[in-house]
Amino acid sequence: MQNSQHGNLKNNPKYPKRYKTEEFTLFEGDVRLYRVNASGDVWQFSTWISQEKKYFRKSLRTKDRELAQERARELFYEIQGKIRIGDKLFDITIREVADRFLEEQQKRVRVGDTGGGKIGITEGRFSTIRTQLNRHLVPFLGEKTKLQDIDGNQFRNSYTQWRKKRSPNVTDVTIINERATIGSVFRFAFDKQWIRQNQLPRWEEMKKNARSRDALELDEWREVYTYLRTWTKNDTEDHIIFQKDMVREFILILANTGLRFGELRHLRWGNVRLFTEKDENGRDEVKSHIYI
Repeated sequence: MQNSQHGNLKNNPKYPKRYKTEEFTLFEGDVRLYRVNASGDVWQFSTWISQEKKYFRKSLRTKDRELAQERARELFYEIQGKIRIGDKLFDITIREVADRFLEEQQKRVRVGDTGGGKIGITEGRFSTIRTQLNRHLVPFLGEKTKLQDIDGNQFRNSYTQWRKKRSPNVTDVTIINERATIGSVFRFAFDKQWIRQNQLPRWEEMKKNARSRDALELDEWREVYTYLRTWTKNDTEDHIIFQKDMVREFILILANTGLRFGELRHLRWGNVRLFTEKDENGRDEVKSHIYI
C-alpha cells in the first residue's frame, strides 16, 4: 500500500485560487486523497473508474487525516463491491433508470402464459409498463433529468395536470394505474440506493372511478351469436371456414367467460379444468374453471 505525501502548497503564490494544499495516495495509487483551499481543507476522495472512463470524486467530510484515510478505505471497498455487481456509481438519469427497470420486468415475462396468480407478468402487462414509462414518466421528467435532482413532491398534482393537458380524455383510473407503475420504478431505484426516501413520489388523493363501458343489450347479443351460426354458409374454401370458425369460438368464449382479449389469446388447456355437476333437474352439466 502506497502512502505518499506531496508537500504543503497552501502558501505558494504560483497556484490559482483553487489549488491543492495537500495530497497523498492509498491502495498503490488507486485512491488519491487531497485537500483544496476552496473546500476549507476538507479531505477529498478521487479514484479512476475504468469501466466508466472517468474519475469518481467525493468529499470525505472531515479535516482529520486519519479519519479521512479510514473513510477512504471504506468508500473504496464499497465502490469495488458496486462495480462487481454492476451497480451505477455516478448520477444516472431517469431514462437510464426506466431502461434498467424495463430490463428487470422483461425477465419476469411468462412466455406463453397469461393472467395473475403465478410468478411473473404477461407480455401484455410488460407492454403496458413500457408505454407508461416511455410515453409518460420519462417525458414528464425529461429523459436527461438526473435522479439526484428529482423531488418526490414534484409529482403531486403536477403529473395529473400534465397528463390531462396532453390527453384530455384520459381517465382517473388510467392515471392511478400509471402512478402505481411510477412508484414501482422509484422503489426499484431506492432498493438500488440510487435515491433517498424523500425522493419517492408523493401524490394527491384521487378516486378510482372507472368509466363504464357500453355493453350489448340481450337482443343485440342474440343477433350476433345467431348470425355467427351461419357465418360460413357461403364459403367453400376450407382454410376460410376454419379461420371464421376460430373467430366465432373466440367471440363466444370472450362473451361467456369474461376473459380479456389478451388473456384469451394466451389461454392454454393447462389453464382450464373441466368438471361435471348435477343441475337442478339431476342432469349432468359440464362446467369449467379457468385459471388466469
